[in-house]
Amino acid sequence: MSNVEDPNLLDHLNRENVYADGFMADSLKLRSALSSEMKARLPPTVSTPPEHKYGYVNVGTCRVSPDHNYLAYTLDISGGEQYTLQVKDLRSGLIDPKSKVDGAVSLAWAQDASSLFYTQSDENQRPYRQSLIIRFSLLVFQWWEKEWVSV
Repeated sequence: MSNVEDPNLLDHLNRENVYADGFMADSLKLRSALSSEMKARLPPTVSTPPEHKYGYVNVGTCRVSPDHNYLAYTLDISGGEQYTLQVKDLRSGLIDPKSKVDGAVSLAWAQDASSLFYTQSDENQRPYRQSLIIRFSLLVFQWWEKEWVSV
């Protein structure tokens, strides 16, 4: 199938489709219902990514706290895939300025939602530090590796 100019390709695909339809016939109603539900959830129009005249923004990782009170997310505003961690209080709508961390690449909430774990990357985007924020203002644990060891 790597040769799209092959005259037998279309016939082969049509036979594959007939076989798949026959094999999946007993799930036709369920597939139709699921397809309709998914289409209903789509916006009526699809928008394009932001234009550069408005600036570049890429959301990396998003994690909602287990108690649903906080949203931790990473943003890249330069296009260089260097993400900055921010934490938003979903009750007040405010972003905690003390929670801003450059180079964050992964996030995980503690079960009780009082702590957020994150990993930072170096300038070469290799993870080098793991940290923990409690109540979004106090760094209580830090681990980092100064040298990389080849294995």
